[in-house]
Amino acid sequence: KKIKNKPQGSCSLSLSLFLYKLQNNKQITSFFLPLTMAKVFESPIDIIKPWLEIYNTKYEEEMKEIRLYFKNIKEIPKEFGFAFNNGYLNILELSNNKIKELPDSICLINSLVELHAANNEIRVLPENIGALTNLESLFVHHNKIESFPDSLSCLSSLASLCFDSNNFTEVDESIASLTSLEMLNFGDNKVESVPDFISDLTCLKILIICKNNMTELSESIGNLLCLEELYFGKNRIYSIPDCFSNLTSLRSLYYECNRISDFSPAIGNMSSLTELSFDGNKIDSLPTFISNLICLEYLSFSRTNINTIPECFGNLSSLKSLYCELNNLYSIPDSLSRLTSLENINCDVEVVDLFKAKVNNEFTKFTSDI
Repeated sequence: KKIKNKPQGSCSLSLSLFLYKLQNNKQITSFFLPLTMAKVFESPIDIIKPWLEIYNTKYEEEMKEIRLYFKNIKEIPKEFGFAFNNGYLNILELSNNKIKELPDSICLINSLVELHAANNEIRVLPENIGALTNLESLFVHHNKIESFPDSLSCLSSLASLCFDSNNFTEVDESIASLTSLEMLNFGDNKVESVPDFISDLTCLKILIICKNNMTELSESIGNLLCLEELYFGKNRIYSIPDCFSNLTSLRSLYYECNRISDFSPAIGNMSSLTELSFDGNKIDSLPTFISNLICLEYLSFSRTNINTIPECFGNLSSLKSLYCELNNLYSIPDSLSRLTSLENINCDVEVVDLFKAKVNNEFTKFTSDI
């Protein structure tokens, strides 16, 4: 009978899977399919084998990894998922091609742990992507995606989600259910705010939200107590919420090229901080509480309005790199000569020359090549 109002794509996978299983069951085939009929339906493997050979990849039944990056691929055969629905394939790498869409059948590869499809021309992901319940890493950055399917919320094992450099204007609410996430990157989109549900992602360790249209940070970020790395550079943010003082596990904080003019006291409580960069902001003075960050190894504040470095910065005993060029600095405090771990210092040449004349030779060797 003719089926009316059949949802688009709802039966194609089921029919193909039925025909594939039918053809490969010799007993059933001998009863129900004439030999001429069996030849009409090629198995997915018969289709995928020669396709893989085009890209110098040999098909094997127990393949665990398929890496097809930089192959100039424009289309993935719709039979792809059927050929690898055998419980073996863990990693599928399709990045740096010209793929416009992923076939729905990919959602049948339930054994997938990593799916890489970055740097393509993909606009939408398969509706049933949530069926990949073993998926731990999904990388779809540098595409043309505007939103995720609702089924994304079913990826309960997902630990890394990277969708920077797409066309998102907001963060899909489906992400709120991904409570196993440890890394979330949606930089270089058109997002105006971090959703409050971000606080539900209690396992999050890395959050990258650079190059969006944000003017403020959600206080819900302050509830991410496991957060170790936070990047929100190249936005239009004016201040850091005081509740960020809760982020005592934070090791890396980068917020270059924003519109921040005052230091938040919250930074002084980030006792685990090893990297701090606030280049290109409108800050004109350094607070003394930075000297309490005794784990700090990397400090960068280039292109600001700062003209002096506090003498107490000599207490940053772990500091290895200091970058402070293109400021209004006229001197460097002598106390920095106590920083025996310092390996790199990058300042305006005039400042360095003045400092060389003041300190001993032991410190001079670290700046002699500037």
